[in-house]
Amino acid sequence: MNKGVFASIIVVVVVGMIATPATAFRVGAVGADVSVWDSTVAQDPAAGIYPIGGSGQVNGEFITDTYVGTPGGGVGAIQAGLRAHNRFTGPATRVGSTYFVDPGTTTGPGGAFALGALWNFEIHLDFGTDYLRQQLGLAAITPDDMRNFNVVFELDIDPTAATSFVSTDLNLAATFAGVPATAPILLSQTSQNMLFNGLGAGPGVFDPNAPGIYDFRLSVLNPTDPTDIEAQVSMRVVVVPLPASAWMGLSLLGGLGVVWKIKRRFIAAS
Repeated sequence: MNKGVFASIIVVVVVGMIATPATAFRVGAVGADVSVWDSTVAQDPAAGIYPIGGSGQVNGEFITDTYVGTPGGGVGAIQAGLRAHNRFTGPATRVGSTYFVDPGTTTGPGGAFALGALWNFEIHLDFGTDYLRQQLGLAAITPDDMRNFNVVFELDIDPTAATSFVSTDLNLAATFAGVPATAPILLSQTSQNMLFNGLGAGPGVFDPNAPGIYDFRLSVLNPTDPTDIEAQVSMRVVVVPLPASAWMGLSLLGGLGVVWKIKRRFIAAS
């Protein structure tokens, strides 16, 4: 499958106060906040809350898709989000739903962390927390359980213009450290690295020092009808042979088409 075909079309909608929606609808945004992304939020397994860990986490620059509906007469919502983020240093350079990152590896300040690429990919799933209620301006929200849906993460491990996707069912216990197989999940967030052995990545399938183009997709599907997409987000990460900020300048000169053509030449040469 060609990477150009894989890229999704995302409509940006400004969300105001929502009383009780008459019909279900979806809201897509690029470069947005998710409902919450805060390392001070405590894990609460009894409530199904598995927030982002670590320290110094900053919200923003996500690709998001939010579904709002009326299950059982109440108002429910699901939000999916993806982003690339420079490890330890802040937001990655982004143009639309494409993130530009630098090649190389890091172990963090003082070498205190596991060896990883200079960038992470980050996953957000909210099935009706109070954080999402507040973001949407809802008076009330009916939470749901992630276990009631098919939640699929797709990772492209082919660095060339072609694609090779590894698909992971995120409801499998192995993908959630410390989450029992039958435990409810209301909020699930993680920051992963292509050099970590998880979600199809790892040092055997990824060269952090080489240029590459990687696509990511996160889907929340109706378990009885896989064609019924509740929420879905896609992003592309381009590992560039120049500082990522320089590629922003190139994109402003000629748009992503220019960047893409130049990038393909680097890939072909490698």
